[in-house]
Amino acid sequence: MNSAYGWIPTKEDITNSQFDSFWIPSASITSLEVFRGVIWPKSNNGLILLRSKECFENLPSDFDLSKYVDDDDENYTNFHNLLRRHLPPEQLIGYSPKVELCDGKIVIRDLEEIGAVVMNFFKRAISHTFSLEDDLGTFLHYRTISKFL
Repeated sequence: MNSAYGWIPTKEDITNSQFDSFWIPSASITSLEVFRGVIWPKSNNGLILLRSKECFENLPSDFDLSKYVDDDDENYTNFHNLLRRHLPPEQLIGYSPKVELCDGKIVIRDLEEIGAVVMNFFKRAISHTFSLEDDLGTFLHYRTISKFL
């Protein structure tokens, strides 16, 4: 997640089946994904990455950050508070990547550290279902062999 709450669809923006299934007035698509995939099913396999607002501070002041940062912090703050109430700290990871402009577009760099955090999180989550040495290794071994058959 970035420092913007995200796009908030109206009823006209979504299909009737989407409306009946999961639409919440004033909820962003990002928040609906988190509710549906992590909070409502009480999943401990979901990892929410929270990118800091400070990572944009080095960009030129005339660069349009409206896609990345909300002017009004209320939705963003409320959503982050909701996440903190419903998810354990190990599922909410803050990070502050290096953000630069390249040919007028934002480029995010220095993701190795957060990448390692993500890999470790999912290795732990997978290991709750599979023994990484046995089941997953055997699975990967059979996948490798099946390529040659």
